[in-house]
Parts: sequence; structure tokens; C-alpha cells
Amino acid sequence: MNFFKKIRSFFRKKQRTDKVPAIKKTVKHTPPQESGTKSQDRVKMDHSHKATKKTGEHKKNKNKQSTRASTDPIHRHAVNLPSQIKVVITGSVGAGKTTAIHAVSEKPPITTETAPTDGVKNIKDTTTTSMDYGSYTQSSSKVHVYGTPGQKRFSFMSAVLTKGACGLIILITNNQDDPLKDLDHYLKNNKEFLSKKPAVVGITHLDVNSTHDISIYSEFMNKQGINWPVVPIDARKSADVLNIIDHITQASFTPKFH
Repeated sequence: MNFFKKIRSFFRKKQRTDKVPAIKKTVKHTPPQESGTKSQDRVKMDHSHKATKKTGEHKKNKNKQSTRASTDPIHRHAVNLPSQIKVVITGSVGAGKTTAIHAVSEKPPITTETAPTDGVKNIKDTTTTSMDYGSYTQSSSKVHVYGTPGQKRFSFMSAVLTKGACGLIILITNNQDDPLKDLDHYLKNNKEFLSKKPAVVGITHLDVNSTHDISIYSEFMNKQGINWPVVPIDARKSADVLNIIDHITQASFTPKFH
């Protein structure tokens, strides 16, 4: 009996020492998978957010570009011009009508100047007796510039030359005792034409006589309900002449919104 007890005791000890300690299993937590529909919706939302962001950036860039374009001086003159443009220059004797046409014409202008036989000879050596003509190209347009005689006895030539013109430039020399008398004459002489077409008043020889301030011309016209622009001009400078012609083309061909 003692023998069997010893054997049983032996095997009990053996079982206790042979037990393998339990291994704790670490379970990795995996978030639940989204269903196929929810996953697709999330992808669509991401793409939509990116597209909206890009669209916003595109609009910002576009707005910046349009702002730059609107302040660009080149775009300020972006007017659709016809292929043929006619402008007429009239005004005082010696105001620079022929000189202005010489300044912008691409070819030697056609002139009808002769030696004066009246009081004009005290002002200048030659004078226009019928017309001056020159032309130049602006973009795809041909600009034809005509000059009328300055002497009042040739005033009838204005009605002839302004036919088909888009506007009138009135040059007044500031170097005289009563320049407003001249301005009044040329406004009245072209009254019918100016009831339909625009005009610009160019004041020359401001460097010669500073007695008359340029503001007197606008004030004189305003009292008569006339609001044509008044621009100082050196008829010898092509940039000045082109600028005053540009006033006419802008006024004539810019769309009118009512």
C-alpha cells in the first residue's frame, strides 16, 4: 500500500511541474469595416472637397486676372473700330492743323498751302486754301485725317469735309487776344454736324501765352450747355495728336448703354 501511495504521490508532483503556463493572447483591435456604400460616399466627399477647393482657387486667380485687365491702360482703349475711320481737324489760323496731320501721317500728307495775301501773312508764311489730308493705320483700321482751312472765308469747307466723319477736332491757339471768339465761331460753324457727332477742343501754344488759363474754354462752353472735352496739345508731337484723335474714336465707337 505504501508503495502505491509513493507512486501516486510521484505522479501528482510530476503533473504539477509539467503544467505549461497559460499564454495570454493579445487581440489586435481592428476597427469595423465600413460598408461599400459608406466607403464610396466618403471617397466622393473627398473628391468633392478637393474639386471645390480647386474651383475656389481658380475663381480667385480669375478675379485677380480680370482686375489686372480692367486697370490695364491697353484695355481702357479696347474698342472695336471699323476698317475705315474719318476724322476732321478745324480751328484757328496757325493753331497747328497742318502740323498735326504731318505728325501722324504715315506718308507725306497732301496739302494745299499757298502764300497768304491778307492779314494771315503776318501770322504765317503759308496757309491752307482748301484742305490737308494724311492717314495712318491703327490696329486693323485705316484712319483718314482731314484738315480744313483756318481762314473764315473758307468756312464752307467744313460742311464738305465733315461728311462721313466720326467726329471733329477743334484746335484753338491760346496765343491770341480773344481765343474764345475763335472757339465760338467754329462751334457755330459746325453746329449741325456737332448735333450728331462728338468733338474735342484742343488748345495749342499754351507755352507761348499763359495769359489765358485753359479752364476758360470749358467754362465758356458750359455756359452754352456744351460739354466737349478740352485737351492741351502740342501739334508737333505725334503722341499728343494721336491722343486727341483717340478721344474722338472712343466717343464715337464705344457702345452706349441706356
